[in-house]
Amino acid sequence: MTPEQRAQRKQAREDAERQRIREAGAAKARELVAERGPIPEQVLREVIRPALVEATAAMRAYRSKRHPA
Repeated sequence: MTPEQRAQRKQAREDAERQRIREAGAAKARELVAERGPIPEQVLREVIRPALVEATAAMRAYRSKRHPA
Protein backbone atom coordinates (compact mmCIF):
# COMPACT_ATOMS: atom_id res chain seq x y z
CA MET A 1 0.00 0.00 0.00
CA THR A 2 1.37 3.38 -0.98
CA PRO A 3 1.72 6.26 1.46
CA GLU A 4 -1.03 8.09 -0.45
CA GLN A 5 -3.41 5.15 0.00
CA ARG A 6 -2.57 4.97 3.71
CA ALA A 7 -3.23 8.69 4.08
CA GLN A 8 -6.55 8.36 2.23
CA ARG A 9 -7.63 5.46 4.46
CA LYS A 10 -6.66 7.39 7.58
CA GLN A 11 -8.60 10.43 6.37
CA ALA A 12 -11.62 8.25 5.57
CA ARG A 13 -11.51 6.75 9.09
CA GLU A 14 -11.27 10.21 10.66
CA ASP A 15 -14.13 11.50 8.49
CA ALA A 16 -16.30 8.51 9.45
CA GLU A 17 -15.57 9.09 13.15
CA ARG A 18 -16.45 12.80 12.88
CA GLN A 19 -19.69 11.89 11.08
CA ARG A 20 -20.54 9.33 13.79
CA ILE A 21 -19.97 11.93 16.51
CA ARG A 22 -22.09 14.49 14.62
CA GLU A 23 -24.93 11.99 14.23
CA ALA A 24 -24.75 11.00 17.90
CA GLY A 25 -24.88 14.66 18.91
CA ALA A 26 -27.84 15.31 16.62
CA ALA A 27 -29.68 12.29 18.03
CA LYS A 28 -29.05 13.50 21.59
CA ALA A 29 -30.27 16.99 20.65
CA ARG A 30 -33.47 15.53 19.15
CA GLU A 31 -33.99 13.45 22.29
CA LEU A 32 -33.57 16.48 24.55
CA VAL A 33 -35.93 18.62 22.45
CA ALA A 34 -38.54 15.86 22.55
CA GLU A 35 -38.10 15.54 26.31
CA ARG A 36 -37.87 19.21 27.32
CA GLY A 37 -39.21 21.15 24.39
CA PRO A 38 -37.32 23.68 22.30
CA ILE A 39 -34.69 25.98 23.78
CA PRO A 40 -36.17 29.35 24.79
CA GLU A 41 -35.11 32.26 22.55
CA GLN A 42 -33.70 34.19 25.52
CA VAL A 43 -31.34 31.31 26.40
CA LEU A 44 -30.23 31.12 22.77
CA ARG A 45 -29.55 34.86 22.66
CA GLU A 46 -27.83 35.23 26.04
CA VAL A 47 -25.99 31.93 26.49
CA ILE A 48 -25.64 29.70 23.46
CA ARG A 49 -24.82 32.17 20.66
CA PRO A 50 -22.07 33.98 22.63
CA ALA A 51 -20.56 30.62 23.57
CA LEU A 52 -20.58 29.51 19.93
CA VAL A 53 -18.96 32.75 18.81
CA GLU A 54 -16.25 32.35 21.46
CA ALA A 55 -15.64 28.69 20.62
CA THR A 56 -15.46 29.46 16.89
CA ALA A 57 -12.93 32.23 17.48
CA ALA A 58 -10.82 29.93 19.68
CA MET A 59 -10.93 27.17 17.07
CA ARG A 60 -9.85 29.57 14.32
CA ALA A 61 -6.98 30.88 16.46
CA TYR A 62 -5.87 27.33 17.21
CA ARG A 63 -5.99 26.32 13.56
CA SER A 64 -4.12 29.40 12.43
CA LYS A 65 -1.29 28.52 14.84
CA ARG A 66 -1.20 24.89 13.69
CA HIS A 67 -1.50 25.65 9.98
CA PRO A 68 -0.37 29.19 9.29
CA ALA A 69 -1.47 30.38 5.87
